Amino acid sequence: MIVGVASGLSVESLKPWCASARNVYRGPMLLLTDTPAKYQELTETYGIEMWFAPLRSDTEGVCGIARTRWKGLADALTDIEPQLPVVFADTRDVVFQSDPCALIDTTLVIGTEGKRHEENAWCMMWLQQLYPNECQQLAPLEVLNAGVIGGSAGLLRKFALAVYSELPTIPCDCTAGAMHMTDQTAVNHLVRNGYGTQVQIRSDWVFHVRSMDHGRIPAVFHEDSKQLIRADGEPFPIVHQYDLAPQLSPLAEIR
Repeated sequence: MIVGVASGLSVESLKPWCASARNVYRGPMLLLTDTPAKYQELTETYGIEMWFAPLRSDTEGVCGIARTRWKGLADALTDIEPQLPVVFADTRDVVFQSDPCALIDTTLVIGTEGKRHEENAWCMMWLQQLYPNECQQLAPLEVLNAGVIGGSAGLLRKFALAVYSELPTIPCDCTAGAMHMTDQTAVNHLVRNGYGTQVQIRSDWVFHVRSMDHGRIPAVFHEDSKQLIRADGEPFPIVHQYDLAPQLSPLAEIR
């Protein structure tokens, strides 16, 4: 199953996510949204099921959608077969190049950006603000991007509830960047504390385009196939943040 979130996004901006998934995956797809009628076209064209989620109902005003999307995911997975492979992915800037569920077994799967927290001032700022007592422990570890995460439905639901429970206690400035980094910093903290052997950290499953900044994860865009290719010659199953690299603009043309 592939699950995404949409609130305030245009229908057009979601079409690469939907169409690219349907090119490589025939299983169930679910969109968590607070405006299901707006995205009805995606149901008719791509067979995407809608799940109403009150994404803007965080009455505590702490982290907004960065928090409520995890509760929405947990609710949506409540009655799903616990062993079913699930990918929870951003929608506006994610495309799929091969079956994203193929690598998922009974663990969580998350991609690395290939850089350490201590190499990024923004990441370090959030570690120091949110987890001052553990900052030095986490600083030399690679940043795990929360934009795409997979796992068996049962384990992913448990993890989603853990993220949801973690976020209310975190004070933050509710700007878009703050919400994103609070979300991601909490995910990194949880993965590194308590989930250990239950997590696969991979550099070959999803390519986060910000990784191009340092080039530690080899990737080449093939003009002929219009795919982003790994060092082994195979396409990355998932590409995240493709809108940040002009040379990857053909990926956005998938409809």
